[in-house]
Amino acid sequence: MSRRSIDTLIGIGVGLLLLLMLFTAAAATSARSRGLATASALNAHASTTGEEALPAEAEPTPTPDASTTPTPAPTLTPTPAFTFPELVRVRPQPATRGSTLTVVGRGGLPTGEHGDGAAFVEFPLWLDEQEVGVLSCYAGACTASLALPPDIAPGTHTLRVEGGATLAFDITTATPTPTPTPPPPTPTPIPTPQATLHFWLERPIPASATNTVARFYPYGSTGEGQYAPHHGVEFVNPLGTPILAPADGTVVFAGSDDTIAVGPTTHFYGNVVVMQLDRQWKGQPVYVLFGHMNEIAVQTGQRVQTGDLLGTVGASGIALGPHLHLEVRVGQNFYDAVRNPQLWLKPLPGHGVLVGQVLTADGEPAREALVTVLPIDEDRVAFYEYTYASDETPPDDEWQENLLIGDIPAGTWRVFADIGGSVVMQIVTIEDGGVGFVRLQAPPRENNP
Repeated sequence: MSRRSIDTLIGIGVGLLLLLMLFTAAAATSARSRGLATASALNAHASTTGEEALPAEAEPTPTPDASTTPTPAPTLTPTPAFTFPELVRVRPQPATRGSTLTVVGRGGLPTGEHGDGAAFVEFPLWLDEQEVGVLSCYAGACTASLALPPDIAPGTHTLRVEGGATLAFDITTATPTPTPTPPPPTPTPIPTPQATLHFWLERPIPASATNTVARFYPYGSTGEGQYAPHHGVEFVNPLGTPILAPADGTVVFAGSDDTIAVGPTTHFYGNVVVMQLDRQWKGQPVYVLFGHMNEIAVQTGQRVQTGDLLGTVGASGIALGPHLHLEVRVGQNFYDAVRNPQLWLKPLPGHGVLVGQVLTADGEPAREALVTVLPIDEDRVAFYEYTYASDETPPDDEWQENLLIGDIPAGTWRVFADIGGSVVMQIVTIEDGGVGFVRLQAPPRENNP
C-alpha cells in the first residue's frame, strides 16, 4: 500500500474518532438535561403530595479567599455524661393547699462520670413561673420537697426543672386543718426480727473511685417500670476502674458467658467472675458475682484475698454504659438464689442500713410502694425508694424484708410509706454500722354496708 493511501486511512480514522467524541458529549449533555428536568418534575410533584424531594444537583462551590472566609460561630458541646433530669411523679396527688409536695424524678448526673467526679447535683425547680427550690439528684435518682403556699389557687399547676422537663399536677380547694386526732389504741408491739448481721463484704471498688451503690435501679427494683426486677446492685464507674475482691474466697467461674449461662441466659453478663466465700452462712455456701467486666485478671480455681484485683469495670453483655453489677447468692450459684447485696456490704463509716417490711392491710408484701425518708427535724426528703417489685428477688432469710436503703447516715429518721393511697409513718434510729428496722402496714379496710 502506498504512503498516500496510508495517510488517507489515518485521516479517515481520526475523523471518525472526532465524530464519536462529539456524539458522546452531546448524549451526556442531553441526559443531564433530562435528569434535571426529571428531578425538577418529581420535586414539583413531591411538593404537592408531601413525598420526599430529590436533592438538586449542586454546583461547584468556589473556594473562598482569606477576605471572605466567615469565622465559624462557637458551638457549645455538652459534657457527655451530663443529662438533665425528668420529672416522674408527685405525692400526694391531688395535693392540698399548704401541704408538702414530694417530687420524684430521674436522670441528672450519673455517678462518677462527670469530669470533676461529682456524684450529687441540684437543678433549679419552678412552680408555674416561680422558682421554689431545687431537685436533688444522686446516681440518677432525684427528689425534692416543696411546701405549697396556703393561698395557692386550686386547679392544675406545672412543675418545671432546669433543662425543660415539666410535670402537671392538681391542687384541690380543701385546705388542711390541724384538727387533733384522738390517739389510736396502743397496738401490740411487733418485735424486730432476731436477725444476725452479716456485713462480710468490703467495697469491690476502690475508695478513689465511686464505691457507693447507685440509687437508681437497686436490688428488687424495676427502675420505675423500665426493666426486669434487678437481681443485684450497680457501681457506676468509668471503663477500666479496678474491681477488687471484697472478701477471701475461691474463683469458681472466670470468663465470658457466651456459652455458659451464669445469668438468666447466655450473653447476659458478658465477662463475669463468680467467687465462693471462705465463710458459710448457716451451713450454706455464699457466692458473689461480678458482671459486665472489661478485663478479667483471675482464673477459675484461683484463691483470692480481700483487696486482690479481679478485673476492671466494663460494659460487656447487656449493659447500658460501664458499671459493675454485683450479686450475692446464698445456697447455690443460681440466678434465683440471690439476696440483697447491701445486707452483705459493710456500710460506709458513719452510715447504716434501713431495712423494712411494708405490708398491705392483709399482711402481704406491698409491691413497688413508694417510701420516703426524712430527717427527724427537717421537712426535706433525704431518700426515697420503692419496695421490691416481685418474688423474683428474695428477701434475707431472717429479715424477710421488701424494703432496703443502704448507706443512710446514722441518726433518727421518719419513714413514710404510701401503701395503696394510705400513708403510714414510723420513726427509726439507725446506728453507725448497724441496721434500723421498720414495719409499716396499711390500716384495715373499712367495711362499707
